[in-house]
Amino acid sequence: PGQWGSASFKTLTEYVLLGDPTVSVGGVEGTNIIISSDIEEEDILPGESIEVPFNLTNTGFMPSSVTLEPNFPSGWNVSIIPEMVTIQPDELVNGTMTVTAPDLIEMGTLENIEIEVDSPLMSTSRSYNVVFEVGRVWGLETEMDPSSANSFQGGRIMGHVNVTNIGNGPEDVTITIPGLPEDWELIL
Repeated sequence: PGQWGSASFKTLTEYVLLGDPTVSVGGVEGTNIIISSDIEEEDILPGESIEVPFNLTNTGFMPSSVTLEPNFPSGWNVSIIPEMVTIQPDELVNGTMTVTAPDLIEMGTLENIEIEVDSPLMSTSRSYNVVFEVGRVWGLETEMDPSSANSFQGGRIMGHVNVTNIGNGPEDVTITIPGLPEDWELIL
């Protein structure tokens, strides 16, 4: 040591080699992963699977390993490819999120699905969200007992008609019997 003492410092090269996540040069972080997609909202039907493409870009000057974690509501199924990847500086990586809606879900339901991007070299995680709106599924099932019958003039036929809504929204139902003679009466 000289008369003024000793000093120690690291050069930028040493910070980069050591992988120090706090390094910033000209306002650019050592690792900065950006996740993006053109899709912000998507329509989906009950039980349907939809693929949503996304991009990961490292705008920093250091390579980084990242983990992608989906956040989604109970009953939904979400998978992400890739789940883990190392991204070099200025590299663009394409990914896909596959989302499957529950089989039984009301029309008009809105759900927010998120991908969170984490890296030990980033000071904060990044995320990307897509809003899914559940569309309309139409469907009615009918069952009649008896399914056919004969009667004599002035007679009465009694039976049951069951109508089940197998769609995911409310239905207004009108029951008619095509070909019913005009002088016959349908009583429900």
